[in-house]
Amino acid sequence: MSNRKLTAAGNNGKTPGGDFNAITRSGANAFHGSAYEFHRNSALDARNFFDLGSDPPPFKRHQFCASIGGPVRKARAFFFFDYEGLRESLSAANPIIVSSRVARLGQLTSGAVTVDPKVAPYLNFFPLPDTTAPGDTGVATLAQKTTTGENFYTARVDHTFSQADSLHGAFFIDNTQTQGPDSMNVTEKQGGPYVELTRENVANLTYPLARFAYINFAPDTQAGDPADPKVAPKVKEFLRYILSRLGQQDVAREGDYLPLTAEVVREQLKKLD
Repeated sequence: MSNRKLTAAGNNGKTPGGDFNAITRSGANAFHGSAYEFHRNSALDARNFFDLGSDPPPFKRHQFCASIGGPVRKARAFFFFDYEGLRESLSAANPIIVSSRVARLGQLTSGAVTVDPKVAPYLNFFPLPDTTAPGDTGVATLAQKTTTGENFYTARVDHTFSQADSLHGAFFIDNTQTQGPDSMNVTEKQGGPYVELTRENVANLTYPLARFAYINFAPDTQAGDPADPKVAPKVKEFLRYILSRLGQQDVAREGDYLPLTAEVVREQLKKLD
């Protein structure tokens, strides 16, 4: 890339700074290329106040690039291609508030309560506090690891028809993915892997705390009468609409709930047949 500083016009005022025009590099009459690698890690990093242990959390960053350009037809047509990649693994200490060890057992400061056996397994999704201090809550310091991978491509083709006419086209693509835990370090099982709290992970039930909500319609029967398992026609019509494509679009538009996956929709429609 090359840049050229421009003098800002009066209508671009009100804020300090300058205008920059970035231009993609083009090929030339000779083949040229370049490559570089930038590496950084936690070897020279200082320890954060909240970091666990005597060493800072692990950190690795690799940023690398390669480019090549040259003629397709000398003095007429040229090409240029550039690739830049990033691989980063960053860990950071994150103190969060969690239930204390005694609170998990039902021993609260306001009195003892019974922990429902159905709730107890969900407590294991959350970390234990760092200390055994009394109280209902405690602080758990988590070393959260976030990984980032990026692939950035640039391609450009130039063609000169005459001294007065020329044409060029450029293509850019940037594919970046960042993965990391949510604020609670929720995992599918003890020790990982971490599952990020995203709409996609909740919709496909990858997030361990995601659950579907079902509505059961109890029939209106007299005491002693057998229950009628049939759903009223109007209720069935409403459910079919909610499970349709238009209904799921309305659910997504409202934003209070996530649309169901196609597999779940098919499963629920079978129950209405």
